[in-house]
Amino acid sequence: MASVDKKSIFSNYFHYDTLLNYAKKAHIQIYAKYPSLGPNTRFCKRFHSQEGVRILDAGCGEGMQISILKKILPNASFSALDIARSPSLKDEEICDFHECNFDEDRMPYGDDTFDYVYSQHVIEHLHNPMNFIKECYRVLKTGGFLYIECPDVRWSLLPHLPFVTGKRGGFNFWDDPTHLRPWSRPSLSKATVMAGFTNPPNTFYVRKFAHILAFPFMFISRNDDFKVAFLHSFLGLWCGVIVEK
Repeated sequence: MASVDKKSIFSNYFHYDTLLNYAKKAHIQIYAKYPSLGPNTRFCKRFHSQEGVRILDAGCGEGMQISILKKILPNASFSALDIARSPSLKDEEICDFHECNFDEDRMPYGDDTFDYVYSQHVIEHLHNPMNFIKECYRVLKTGGFLYIECPDVRWSLLPHLPFVTGKRGGFNFWDDPTHLRPWSRPSLSKATVMAGFTNPPNTFYVRKFAHILAFPFMFISRNDDFKVAFLHSFLGLWCGVIVEK
């Protein structure tokens, strides 16, 4: 009988990919069950009793938010856009997906299509964010809502702390080389007005309290992502806006 390599089992159990998959599943389950823990999920509860709601995830990434919102709003239909399809979205039943370059492209939908458009951590990567926000306005129905979440300018003022996050960083906005510019609550508010929204926008600092659950992973994984997730859970270094068309 072959001997069991206990060291291998232990290292695989605490491997970053294993921990990350577990954390993602927990993230989806927690926010789906307790939507009040996040601003986007909390806001989406207003659509729960409505039929035929159409929702667009503009910059869907791996589709985690869609996985959460489909549990909160099982009767809603979901569309998604990003510059490329993630392997996590290979299942066509998850959503209607299209590739889109937000800096240049027109979104592949007609005017007044969606009841709710949301975007998380997209505009800080764009050279032409106003094109993106104007397109969000165009595809929204009258009375529909836009939700945008992105890094706040205060994040760019924090020092790099290698003793906290390691050489890889993540504690400062500029640690991510794909970031182009941070935003602020006033800049988000003014951008929505410039894009055509006439109703008063509601701006806020974003705190996602379920990220506190990343705390134990900080001690059993060398990867800095868990540290950064925990720090952002209560520091509120992201800002957001909700505005009605």
